[in-house]
Amino acid sequence: MFNGKVQFQGKIIEAVTISESIVQVSIATDNLDYKSLKKGDIMLHNGCSLTISEIADSYYQVLIYKETLSCTTGLTQVGNIINIEPALKIGDPLNGNMVTGFIDGVAIVDNINPIGECRIITFELMPELSKYLVNKSAIVINGVSLTINHVHLNKFEVNLGPRTISSTNLGRLSTGTTVNIEINQLAKYVYQFINNMGLKTS
Repeated sequence: MFNGKVQFQGKIIEAVTISESIVQVSIATDNLDYKSLKKGDIMLHNGCSLTISEIADSYYQVLIYKETLSCTTGLTQVGNIINIEPALKIGDPLNGNMVTGFIDGVAIVDNINPIGECRIITFELMPELSKYLVNKSAIVINGVSLTINHVHLNKFEVNLGPRTISSTNLGRLSTGTTVNIEINQLAKYVYQFINNMGLKTS
């Protein structure tokens, strides 16, 4: 599990296709102690939970499989800056939202409206996921847990503060950029429960 609080930003320095279903990605960051890592460690990469497969002096590698590639964006493009958060350990403070690291789909930046030091960003989400959107609920965008300000049909908006803009790759977004989305887990469970109850009573 994760908090949705980005701790590092990394850069994709290499992406090698191992087979039809696997891409090996090398990631480097100046703020990470590589000696503290071990194979099998799990970290959040742009919202996607990935396992470390190899560790070098100045980078580490993860393997990304076909199923993950089919529902995510931005994880194999060399030069991309990605948000990174290590998995929570027992005893770590829960100072954000509960994030699983399982990506539900991709959204596209529809509009960016700067307001002072902040930015209101509107995203367009695929219709099959927009049914889970609720005003003032949490949503995870590229691994960053944020609050939905407003929902209209299949679009929603969030407010980025100065710290989020400077410390995550959301500050690099532009119109047309795609991002990884994890829907609020509770919203999905409640929707499914109500839907199932409707089926039982019809």
